[in-house]
Amino acid sequence: MAVHKGWDFFSADPGKVEKCECRVCGETCDVKRNVMGATGYAESLAGMKHLHDNFVCPHAQEDWHKQMRSLRMEQENTKSAALKELLEAEITQIYVNKKTTEGWKPDWRDL
Repeated sequence: MAVHKGWDFFSADPGKVEKCECRVCGETCDVKRNVMGATGYAESLAGMKHLHDNFVCPHAQEDWHKQMRSLRMEQENTKSAALKELLEAEITQIYVNKKTTEGWKPDWRDL
């Protein structure tokens, strides 16, 4: 499952967050309460666990959502206002049609 913490996957202390919206598409995330496990890479390597709530976008595994996530990440990282505007136009097209734009292929981060 390819989800990206802070984009379409979030964790919080149990009961602290009622609902959460996906930063990629704005949809309300599905929640799984009182999960016992690690919430980060270092915690996982150390074999540590704690109780938390998980929030995941219901569309996170769909190709159109993966492409939107990739474009939003690129949009956040660019310093160019013109590029941000171009990316927003493509993001809007993807969201409205709920399908990828022609020629898009997932890369290793989307698998």
